[in-house]
Amino acid sequence: MLLMNKNIIFLPAAFIFLSIIFFGCFGTGTKSEVGVNGAGVNGAGVSGVGTSGTEASGPVNNTTVAPQQSSPAQHITINLTLGRSPSKVMNTDTVFPKALEYDFSNRTTADGRLIVYFFYSPYCSASKAIRPEIDKLEQRYQNVSWNEYDITTANGSVAYSNFASQKNLGAKERFVPQVLVDGRVITDRFNINNTLEDVIQNFSKSAS
Repeated sequence: MLLMNKNIIFLPAAFIFLSIIFFGCFGTGTKSEVGVNGAGVNGAGVSGVGTSGTEASGPVNNTTVAPQQSSPAQHITINLTLGRSPSKVMNTDTVFPKALEYDFSNRTTADGRLIVYFFYSPYCSASKAIRPEIDKLEQRYQNVSWNEYDITTANGSVAYSNFASQKNLGAKERFVPQVLVDGRVITDRFNINNTLEDVIQNFSKSAS
């Protein structure tokens, strides 16, 4: 009878002991979905509190987190503000790159050589026709500074636009091939062929 009483006392105690072990192990590291703003990222079992990821104080084991009631979806706003104020990004000391600009006011170089500015297009039949003559003159008058501008390129297009503006050329005067030499604008291949060498020779005579 006494043994039976001991068994009756022992069985409930053993059941309670096993229940604590079982539910304790089950509760360790479990994830209870409580949203981003709840305890930790996924609730108890994941270290951290709130959205900042700060570690929670104390053990997480055997912690039971009650699920929150459903609520409207929460929107997370990300702050994309720059770390610098606008006054430090741009102020009166900010230097912007200047646009490319060509100056065609110089007739001679610093050492006194005549400058010939030649504007052309590699796709223009007249430019192709005058090219051999230009090459011959370059070989014949090597004391002349020859500056050539292909108007189909970005820099050449800007150069011709600056040239036409500085020389007040109208829409009907903007053609290639075209030459600027000693302050004179010579247009079309026939005039260049008949006039350019004479201008170079006259300049050489006056400079000597």
